Amino acid sequence: LLAPLVRLGWIESDAIGSMTSGTDGETCWENSTMQGPRILADAERARALREADFDFLLNWNRHFVKAESAGADTVRQQPAWKLLMTPVAGNVETWWLDAQSGLLVKQDTKLVTNMGEVQVTAWLEDYREVDGVLLPFRVRQSLMNGLQVMVLATDSVAHNVQPPAGLFALPAEIAALKAKAAAE
Repeated sequence: LLAPLVRLGWIESDAIGSMTSGTDGETCWENSTMQGPRILADAERARALREADFDFLLNWNRHFVKAESAGADTVRQQPAWKLLMTPVAGNVETWWLDAQSGLLVKQDTKLVTNMGEVQVTAWLEDYREVDGVLLPFRVRQSLMNGLQVMVLATDSVAHNVQPPAGLFALPAEIAALKAKAAAE
């Protein structure tokens, strides 16, 4: 049984416009310039819930049905262990864990989206300790074999902070979609 999760994210890009996304632990949603508001289902929903679970790496078996070793490898000339991770829903992901630290340093997957599958390779970098937990403060993503590259940088992380009231409430557009789906 998953604990209640909350997630809210946003991206601004000159190339693709804006995108906000979130979940209250039940409804996972996205609202973008390209696609408008939508409720995520199936593999997209499973991935959103996994990403909202802040300790999913420690509790990987909540979100993955199988983990297999694919042997030793290297990432940026550093020894790494290559793993094949089979999620509850979606495509198998390849993960590379640093052989010395055990930290996740690279991921490769085909994301299932409503516009088809998208190849994404991510490098997790600049790990810093926050309240005894090592977190990547920079993630570089290469989409569609380098056609688009994004760098997601984190300025700060705080734990046990009371969020503003209503921060994770469903946006009006998403609530309307949910009500419409319930009425059908």
